[in-house]
Amino acid sequence: MEITDVSTEVVRAQRAFGRSSAIKTVEESVFLWLRVRSDDGSVGVGEISDVEQPASMPGVDDVEAEIGEFLIGEDPRDLN
Repeated sequence: MEITDVSTEVVRAQRAFGRSSAIKTVEESVFLWLRVRSDDGSVGVGEISDVEQPASMPGVDDVEAEIGEFLIGEDPRDLN
């Protein structure tokens, strides 16, 4: 079994209660969801949660390429 594909999706969720700091108030949480597919049809999901600076986050194509470089061809059962 090996990983054959990595895809990402940006998810935005409005906060019921904002988080304030000296710099700004955060009204929305931004997450990056990650899907990993293997050659036997298995799909795994993960996330990068609550991205602090969404405006400076790399594009999803860049994130997919970078993560894919490390994961594609690897055995998803090898957790170490």
